[in-house]
Amino acid sequence: MKAIAICAIVTAAQARSIEILNIGFKHLAWLGMLLATAATADETLCTIPPLDSPPESLAPGYEQQTDGQVKFRAREGRVNRDGKITVTGDVEVRMGERYIHTNQAEYDPETESFSISGDFQYWEPGVSISGSEGRISGTGENITFAGSEFVLTERPARGSASEVTISEGQLLMGDIVYTTCPEGNNDWTMRAKSMEIDQEKGWGSARNVQIRFGKIPVFYFPYLSFPVSDKRKSGLLIPVFGSTERSGTELGIPYYWNIAPNYDLTYTPMFMSDRGLQNNFDFRYLSGKSRGTIEFAYLGNDKRRRQASLQDTRSYGIWQHNTTWNNGWRATTHIEDASDQAYFEDFGRDIDTTSRTHLERNIQLDYASDNWWISTRAQNFRTIDPTLADDELPYERLPQLLVRGRGHAGLSALDWQLDAEFVNFYRDTGVTGTRLNLRPGLSFTFGGPSYYLSPSVAWDYTAYDLDDTAPGQDRKPTRSTPIYTLDGSLIFERAVKSKNGYVQTLEPRIFYAHIPFRNQNNLPVFDSQMPTFNTVELFRANRFVGIDRLGETDQVSIGVTTRILDESQGRQVLSATLGQAFFLSDRQVTLPGQLPLTSSSSQIVAELDLALYRKWNLDLVYQWDPETDATAISQFRVQYLPTRSSVINLTHRYQKGVFEESDFSFVLPFTSRWKLLGRLNYSLLENATLERVIGLEYESCCWGLQLVSRKFISRRSGQSDSSFILQIELKGLSKIGSRASNVLKNGILGYPDN
Repeated sequence: MKAIAICAIVTAAQARSIEILNIGFKHLAWLGMLLATAATADETLCTIPPLDSPPESLAPGYEQQTDGQVKFRAREGRVNRDGKITVTGDVEVRMGERYIHTNQAEYDPETESFSISGDFQYWEPGVSISGSEGRISGTGENITFAGSEFVLTERPARGSASEVTISEGQLLMGDIVYTTCPEGNNDWTMRAKSMEIDQEKGWGSARNVQIRFGKIPVFYFPYLSFPVSDKRKSGLLIPVFGSTERSGTELGIPYYWNIAPNYDLTYTPMFMSDRGLQNNFDFRYLSGKSRGTIEFAYLGNDKRRRQASLQDTRSYGIWQHNTTWNNGWRATTHIEDASDQAYFEDFGRDIDTTSRTHLERNIQLDYASDNWWISTRAQNFRTIDPTLADDELPYERLPQLLVRGRGHAGLSALDWQLDAEFVNFYRDTGVTGTRLNLRPGLSFTFGGPSYYLSPSVAWDYTAYDLDDTAPGQDRKPTRSTPIYTLDGSLIFERAVKSKNGYVQTLEPRIFYAHIPFRNQNNLPVFDSQMPTFNTVELFRANRFVGIDRLGETDQVSIGVTTRILDESQGRQVLSATLGQAFFLSDRQVTLPGQLPLTSSSSQIVAELDLALYRKWNLDLVYQWDPETDATAISQFRVQYLPTRSSVINLTHRYQKGVFEESDFSFVLPFTSRWKLLGRLNYSLLENATLERVIGLEYESCCWGLQLVSRKFISRRSGQSDSSFILQIELKGLSKIGSRASNVLKNGILGYPDN
């Protein structure tokens, strides 16, 4: 039988019953976006096709229809005596981008109701739905579909509901099942007895919610609320759990409190079986010009500390604040404190945290313009390392004023500079007082694309006003000296014969510095120290950092760098640098306890950075000391990236008399979904393991698992802590367990975080 077209043109007023479809099913798309709030933007999800596809014949002809019109198309149809329109056989109902296909439908113009009898399919951008029957009654205020299955094609995700009702802008669903796994695979599902979504408020709620892994319920929530827009709402978050040797089994249940549009607080009671209940607060605030966070953790009765007759009230807090004005001014605050010196040894999660020695408190006000930068601050430290002597503690700066100016001095190549500082140093032990430093200077730079030459001259003046000095020591010493430098470089370039069109550069550089000798034995040492020599220090005039010491020198530094550039790819294939400084006189200025330097040359510095075929990376730093005829510093790192989901790293680090350690880490797939990963950081100097990580990782398109065992140095005494981390990721929903990804990303260079 040849198909016939029966088109009923419905007025915009009558079409309200159909119009509501656009509201109702958009909620389903929002539901998928909401359930992905914990998912990352780049995570790989399953491909879930629509339940069915609209007939191709519909695609072209209906795009240009008039807004507000509903069109029916079927093989057979009739207008009944009561005025109702009944259509049967491949019934197609279309309004705008929304489309329904069924075998039988009826429209009642008088009541503006639309009924679907039998199975139907519904499509709109991002959503496809199938069901057994449906009804749109009245003026569209009530819509009901029974036995519905839906697919959110943009997320993608799928699910089902025994009944879907849309009433006055609200979406009500019963017996919900939701997953991001493909058809025929229910590795994980979220199930709810009922769910309600309010479009106007932008929020949804569900009751009797279960999260199942396979057929096993892993979490149950009697009530769960969630956003279906960018609005925030108070409620419980996914629990976190783990296990450590120091604290035992850990379980935290975060609660999010949306105090106001620009204030919120996350409270996490963390139960630790060996210590007790730790209360964690994370407060965030935001205004037109300011933003900040306040974090506070409190453990009122640490069972382990009480058993050892130690202070059992443990706490930690940090306040970070930033205010930026439009006129160039900015205020920042960083205040941090802990209840006791062992806090980070007990609760730190990595070596960098457990080995902290000081906690900073800093309040700072900055101003920046095209030519000037001004900063004033008050800074002190809480020392938490009990091994430090009183005369090793850092000085407080109460206050410190810094001024830096840069600009042109009339001629295009002539620049002026001014660096100034005034600071008051205070400490309970040793010399204290104020320090004023002024360093005006001029530099002249000329050159072109292949060369530059820059002579400069500066004058450094420093004055002190000291307290608590030794008998006979000058309380107001000063230092005044010129600084002369000459810096120049050439850049040669040539094409390298290769199919990739490589270009090689050769960049020799020469640097001369002259600072006359000034006796500085009567000057205190508030903040100066001798940095580790490297390619940056090779081309610096002052061998010290800080103001208290200005090392006299008469030196020539020579270095050469070569690069190989892949112009077709816009990347650097190789960079190699070799350099050394030569001294024309001895260096008498030293820090207390050090001897004058009499060598005629510095260490030879070599650096190599090599990237081969985008799978191999090689970094090499090597410093040879000609005075001792031995290696001073070496660092070797090679990285191999056989695939996008695997990496192998091997690193060796050495500094004579300080440390020598090796670091090996890897992520290796052994099936299409399983990976073996690990890290071993070992001290060759102390014959001790600094950190050991071994784990398994599973990943499919709808869920992932990370199982990690870890042991690392947690105390200054060298004691280790063991932990066990389990994290399950239900893609499109959330991550359950401890944050294993953070440990892996920090420990394995190039960790492929999917």
